[in-house]
Amino acid sequence: MKKVSICTLFMAFTLCLLCSSYGAAGEVSEEADRLVGVWLTESKDQVKIYKEAEKYFGKGVETPANKGRLDDKNPDERLRNRRLADVIILKDFEYLGKNRWGKGTVYDPDNGKTYKCTITMKSNDKIKVRGFIGISLLGRTEVWPRL
Repeated sequence: MKKVSICTLFMAFTLCLLCSSYGAAGEVSEEADRLVGVWLTESKDQVKIYKEAEKYFGKGVETPANKGRLDDKNPDERLRNRRLADVIILKDFEYLGKNRWGKGTVYDPDNGKTYKCTITMKSNDKIKVRGFIGISLLGRTEVWPRL
């Protein structure tokens, strides 16, 4: 009888943990998805951030100001003829919690280089994008407003 009670108590406890983590996961997903949208870079380009397979990506958006602009600084000569609007600028970001996304990279079309990157949401309408080499102390931060 004692074993049955302990086993039942353990199963009830496990079920409670599963239910509470399910609710938390839904809340985390909603919080993480706040990053999705169109953002304006400091160089006045637009980046559309979207979610794909639980990761976040950002792609250039064609505007009248950058229409026909090519990825001409790309180190790979074969890619220099592609339109900048087709380039993935932000790649493979994961939500880390507390309004932070990381483990991704940012491509800078102005110099053709790719950097490690973190994104922090300062408010619903502003994100801080920090690209860096090696450690985050060696890098540059931009603040992008939402469009």
